[in-house]
Amino acid sequence: MKPESATTERQLGRIQACHSQVADLYEMRIEENKQGTRLVWQQKAEQQPWIEAREAVRKVACGTSARSGVVLSAPSNPHRSEACGL
Repeated sequence: MKPESATTERQLGRIQACHSQVADLYEMRIEENKQGTRLVWQQKAEQQPWIEAREAVRKVACGTSARSGVVLSAPSNPHRSEACGL
């Protein structure tokens, strides 16, 4: 492993440690080829049901339609709009 790859691996490890939810959902690795060093990532297949359930809950909590993403009603709680990004 080249020195820059080792540095990149350590940086990726720090990111994964700080963002454990991301590390749980995605497989990540550093690859080297003729073009250089790159991050290769993909969603873990076993996490797909959990991701879909989390997105459905987010849409319900934010008052959006699961099909269109259209806001169904204005939030009555002022804190709710901050949490949902509305």
